[in-house]
Amino acid sequence: MRRLALFLALVLFLPTVEMIAMPPEIAYADGHRRARDAVGRGEIRPLEQVLAGVRSAYPGRVMDVDLRQRGDNWTYHIKLLTPDDAMMSINVDARTGQIRSVSGGR
Repeated sequence: MRRLALFLALVLFLPTVEMIAMPPEIAYADGHRRARDAVGRGEIRPLEQVLAGVRSAYPGRVMDVDLRQRGDNWTYHIKLLTPDDAMMSINVDARTGQIRSVSGGR
């Protein structure tokens, strides 16, 4: 019975501690700072440059951009709404600006 009570207390309490430790706006600011620092060090290209390349290849309206890092690899994940209202997902190597994959669209 004690183990169950301890387990329930931990399961209910730990998410609260995590939310207190890192509110969403701080997590966003930290991610933004890391991205800005990576651009400053020349590890990745600025978003404006990457979007210019994407727009020249695929016309449309950018709906969302997400920058992800796995080890030393950075990738921009871009969601684009095409002129004919189809959603595209475009993955771009953030270091080179090269389009790696495209899905969706018509």
